[in-house]
Amino acid sequence: MSVLILVLAIVCVAVWVAVVGPRWGRFLAVPAVSTSVVLLSVLTLGVTPLLGFTVGLAVIAVLFVATASGVFILVRSTRPLQRPSAAALAQWLPSLLGAIVWISSRLVAHILPGAAKLSWSMEGDTTNNLLYARRIVADHGILLGGAENPVPLPVGILALPLSIERLVTPADDLLRSDIAVFGWAWTLVIAAACVAVGAVVASCAPPTRPRIVAIASAAGSLLPLTWLVSGLPIDFGFFNVPFAIPILMTCWLLYLGAERSPFVSIVSLLAAATLLLLIWTPALLIPAFLGIVIVIRDRRRLLRLPARDYAVPLGIVAVFSIVLSRLTLPAFAAQATSFDAGGMGYPPTWLLVAPIAAGGVLIVALLRTRTSLPVFAGFVAVVLGCYAGVGLLLFISRDHFNPWTSYYPVKFAWLSTVVLLPIVLSLAIGLLSAIRRPAFAASTVVAASTIAITIAALAPIPTPIGYETRQPIDRMLGGYVWNTGDEAVETILKLSQREELALLWHSNSPDEAMINYWVIDAFGGHLEGDETLRRFSFSDYSAFRQFNAHRPDSTNDLCQVLRDPSSTLTVYTDDADLEASLPDWCEGGTASFVLGQTPGVDY
Repeated sequence: MSVLILVLAIVCVAVWVAVVGPRWGRFLAVPAVSTSVVLLSVLTLGVTPLLGFTVGLAVIAVLFVATASGVFILVRSTRPLQRPSAAALAQWLPSLLGAIVWISSRLVAHILPGAAKLSWSMEGDTTNNLLYARRIVADHGILLGGAENPVPLPVGILALPLSIERLVTPADDLLRSDIAVFGWAWTLVIAAACVAVGAVVASCAPPTRPRIVAIASAAGSLLPLTWLVSGLPIDFGFFNVPFAIPILMTCWLLYLGAERSPFVSIVSLLAAATLLLLIWTPALLIPAFLGIVIVIRDRRRLLRLPARDYAVPLGIVAVFSIVLSRLTLPAFAAQATSFDAGGMGYPPTWLLVAPIAAGGVLIVALLRTRTSLPVFAGFVAVVLGCYAGVGLLLFISRDHFNPWTSYYPVKFAWLSTVVLLPIVLSLAIGLLSAIRRPAFAASTVVAASTIAITIAALAPIPTPIGYETRQPIDRMLGGYVWNTGDEAVETILKLSQREELALLWHSNSPDEAMINYWVIDAFGGHLEGDETLRRFSFSDYSAFRQFNAHRPDSTNDLCQVLRDPSSTLTVYTDDADLEASLPDWCEGGTASFVLGQTPGVDY
């Protein structure tokens, strides 16, 4: 039933693109409508806590009304439906290639022996993302306040199908259902990024050469299927920032379409900035700088608009202000110490972001006299937004012993690289499209796209010990997750169905720390619940991810769990001496030991 949300969202976008497309053009219609649909869904999540509705059903109702309204306008219109231009079709249809390849790979993973159909999306912060999404389901929407998640949009979108599936899923299968829904939600986010990146890469190719536009769009749509763009966040379970990629790509398209309608562009950039405030706040600096360029350049056209036209942008500004004052700033004040976190995840991309930005400035300087698009000021605005975000986070992290290795600046440097790479590729394709011989021009476009994809796939940046630069499709279809992939997931699911907590220790499973991490989370031991359990599970999980072995002090952490008089714990083990030696390694600890019967392990 949860697929109904996706179907309605796609139909709603298609209907309203048909309504506004003839007036707004290929750069504005799809990005503006898509941004509006996402914002409408998020606004619904802000209202549902007051009404106590199931969030997924509420959004289905809102999308149905929005779709019906668009259909009504189309039916009542006296103008015949206009066929999209050849340039619009060449820009948007081939951009589906990456999404089709990615979704097809997900479907193949469900029938391919040894593939990671569930475990591919279960790394790192996945447990936290599911916990936040379950909170939104329980709260019937997004709540405001300093104690809440300051960037709730990704988990809010995740909560929509989660809430619907929980209406029809038996209690024993809830964790399996949650993991499957999470995986498909991430799949669709990457698919959306494929479409958006493909459209951006094709954006500077001249519309008079639709073949070049189509080649650029199809090639660009493959960029999100690389390690740098999607593989890295998957490997660390970082679910939130991938949502920013399609939004930031639409910002570039909205900027390019501003000459058609600066008002629509500004309103849509405001909507995008509001979404980014709820995804990863510093990223909103990029649409902010793009909007400033439009306001300065088109101020006379904007000032001539009637006063009533300002109602929509003022309404979005009001929403932005409420979120900023009631959620973002209070949460920042309450969680300010987290900005001192070390770079525990994203590898440093400082060596990539500067050359890509510099190369883009050089290319756009050559391209500005060969295109009517306002690419020079726009690219400078994007670069300024990227560097302003990095500078802001370096300032906030100034008390860290080395801010350049601090988590948040390094994370924003990665995002800047991912945003700049497809835009620079589009500028290069715009320049190469000036070659008169069509076959040679197409060959150079393919070559440039191949270079960009290679950079993203084999990015020459250091990664932490134990982490691989493996491409997402290879990771999923090859089952390269932990040691046993979905076999470990089956053990997790069986242990999580118990009424009492059960852990593995000295078992034959090579993934016992990963299994313990997820089972403990199912019993509330991570963001909420037992701090002793949280410390044991997270530290042991981190050690296994890097070294495939327990930390030297993991036994002490486990002992603290066994000494807790309020817990009743079962330990599955394949060490015949473990129970007998308990007084030696954990005096005062108690547990029930089960020998040689670990669920999901073949004996």
